[in-house]
Amino acid sequence: MTAVATRSPVTRRVAEFTAELLAEPLSDEVAETARLLVLDTVGCALAAAGGPHDGVRRVLVADGGARRASIVGSGEMVPTAGAALVNGVLAHSLDYDDIHPTSAAHTSAVVVPAALAVAQARGRSGGDLLRAVALGTEVVARIGSIVPAGLHERGFHVTSVAGVFGAAAAAALLDETDPDTTASALGIAGSTASGVFAYLDDATETKPLHAGWAAQAGIRAVAFASAGLAGPPSVIEGRYGILDTFLRGSLPDAAARADAAAAAFADLGDAWRTLEVTPKRYPCCAFMHPWLAAAERGLREASASGAEVVAARLSVPDEVAARLVDPRRRTDAPASGYDAKFSLPYSLAALLLRGRLDLAAYGAEAIAEPGTLGLAREIQVTSFADESWSTRPRGEVELRLRDGREVAVPVDAAVAPPTAREDRGAVEAKFLANASLALGERRAARLAGAIAALGDDAGLAPTIELLAPAGEDEIRPTHDSKEIPR
Repeated sequence: MTAVATRSPVTRRVAEFTAELLAEPLSDEVAETARLLVLDTVGCALAAAGGPHDGVRRVLVADGGARRASIVGSGEMVPTAGAALVNGVLAHSLDYDDIHPTSAAHTSAVVVPAALAVAQARGRSGGDLLRAVALGTEVVARIGSIVPAGLHERGFHVTSVAGVFGAAAAAALLDETDPDTTASALGIAGSTASGVFAYLDDATETKPLHAGWAAQAGIRAVAFASAGLAGPPSVIEGRYGILDTFLRGSLPDAAARADAAAAAFADLGDAWRTLEVTPKRYPCCAFMHPWLAAAERGLREASASGAEVVAARLSVPDEVAARLVDPRRRTDAPASGYDAKFSLPYSLAALLLRGRLDLAAYGAEAIAEPGTLGLAREIQVTSFADESWSTRPRGEVELRLRDGREVAVPVDAAVAPPTAREDRGAVEAKFLANASLALGERRAARLAGAIAALGDDAGLAPTIELLAPAGEDEIRPTHDSKEIPR
């Protein structure tokens, strides 16, 4: 597959690549990665089914409409864009879904729900679904990487702002739109880009809505373009485009915007950012993961357990501290499980004392556990300025053990989290643990097998059929009205 030329607007280059990809087989490594991303995302959505965001499902079901695509975990059928909205919210609800490191975008929580809904509604093959997932991931990751961390530093959620373009690209591929229509759809999608970080002030749970909203907006954009509406081709790099409006000041002028956008897509078709996506090991904000992993690494090297830690000191970039440490009165004693997912002191204390950091660590009982809260208060945090805080994490973790030993571990950007293919076994185990909460172990294993079989010669029916419990005897409650699954 040849790289797309870089002289036209980004939307046109993506549109031409979309038409080319529809007729091309994915390489084995890209197809395998896409399957794993689908697996991980569906598992995260199943684990969240019936949880705090169930109101979104209830609203969409009550609205009615053409029953074209399935809601994960319930089996209810709603209009295509509605299914993408609900499933996107579920996929991002537990903050356990994957992330693309350079862009810091939760690519799959947007792209997989959009692609799955359209593929089901259009009767497409498993291979077409994988192509759509790979394409959408490329678009989100590349747009989000034009100015790494730029959107986050301005208070915008890159998952939503860049995600809507990936959802539109995926839907356009599955709809087999011509390049002109696809380019218009991307232009329309840009006017729906949104998502602000206001929830960080009080831990209200609006963040998952960002993923679902982007997924459904991308589908709507393709529908509007197919109905004859035109969208601006320069919506990424042009005047008043995404780079000019959301990232004003990051790039000095129109030429710089055009060059940066062209560079981001220069090797589209030759290199795959999809291969860089990393499934989450911990169900909490990804920006704290390097410090959590460093603490685990230090304990292994010292042949010690987290239960031996009596105090800790962390060195983190200013931006990490602003998001995950300040104010200490909240991060030391989170008000809810969702609040705790954005508290580095609590999450580190829970990891140390529990020996693992799983969904149960964010349940109501866990976040009120006196020993965990006591250790969280003993974690000192200092911060420093670091312009590359989101893409090349650095800092330090120091642990003081009960026997007087001190363990110091640098947070090293060279120690990157594994990609989906590098950590296939962990992805599969995570899926079974998550999906079993809703489906039971046997049905979850069957669903894993159906997703593993996705390809050009396999339809989606076996996967779709298994996205919800078969009957009351197989249902495993995932939540009560307020709880995180244990």
